[in-house]
Amino acid sequence: MPIVGKNKIKQLFQDNDRNTKFTWKPLYAYVAKSGELGYTFGTYKITSGESIEKGTYVSVWKKNSNGKWKFVLDSGNEGLGNHWQNLLCILLY
Repeated sequence: MPIVGKNKIKQLFQDNDRNTKFTWKPLYAYVAKSGELGYTFGTYKITSGESIEKGTYVSVWKKNSNGKWKFVLDSGNEGLGNHWQNLLCILLY
């Protein structure tokens, strides 16, 4: 089920244990010629106690009227095997 809106996103993080750690690593970024839209993708890791979840994500960004980048879509996919670097090469070339 998608999480939509600032309040829902804030609630998601508030509901999690304070010991839960969320990190992400952007691997590639692109900005359209217009300079108004862009995207990033990479890997993420969530650790909570003994539990570890790894996966990939993509975020779509839009520059607002103040010139600040805000994400308009953020999507992730759990599961990160040893072959994700091959996929990255395919996407870039």
